[in-house]
Amino acid sequence: MMSLMRMYLALGIVVLSLAGCPHTPTPTPDVIDPLPDPAVVHIAELSEPHLADFYFAFADVVERDTASHTPVIKTTGHLRTAYVRAGTLAFQGTEVSHPELAIQIDKIMADWIGLDNVPLSAEKRASIVACFRAIGQALQ
Repeated sequence: MMSLMRMYLALGIVVLSLAGCPHTPTPTPDVIDPLPDPAVVHIAELSEPHLADFYFAFADVVERDTASHTPVIKTTGHLRTAYVRAGTLAFQGTEVSHPELAIQIDKIMADWIGLDNVPLSAEKRASIVACFRAIGQALQ
């Protein structure tokens, strides 16, 4: 429970530092079907439920960012920065049972999001939200 609270606090700090205004969380769907990538299915073997909460929460943040007239996360570069900062704040000093998981998740994200810094179209943003939710589902 404490790690979940730390994760939400860290995510909130990052979002507030980037956006300046809090939002009410949107409920996350229980099932996201189908899992989009064989690599995402593979990480399901390395269950880390406390990490799953982070990915669901981050998907909600990225999705809600479209509701503002001036989105904070405008490019894939902004997305990576927010993701790294939120992850660092949420998990620094936390032991993870499967250290190789970070490498696998980075690969999934690079494959889905790409490595170029491009503007986030509605389609790209929806794909990124689906990616984070699929990772969250796999880690449950």
